[in-house]
Amino acid sequence: MSAISRLTVAPSSVAFRLSAAEEGIGPILAAAAALTDRAYVVLSGRPTGRLCLRLRPKRKGTKKGLERLAMAFEAELSQRKAAFGAKGEVVFLG
Repeated sequence: MSAISRLTVAPSSVAFRLSAAEEGIGPILAAAAALTDRAYVVLSGRPTGRLCLRLRPKRKGTKKGLERLAMAFEAELSQRKAAFGAKGEVVFLG
């Protein structure tokens, strides 16, 4: 199941909603930070509820590129969730 919902592609950004309660605020912030080399990140909402995340690429892109940016965030979120425990603490693997 996809972590992101209500994907909206605008001419210069992509926005979507996700649940901080389900995904954890730590993994969300870590995934967003990992994309800051490629995009500006705006996060709004409650840290314990629903969040709206908007990504605006630092370089002009296409609609397909914006969708790929959203998919990159989702992939990054999956990786970051593996590094956080069930209670949101960092878990060192290996």
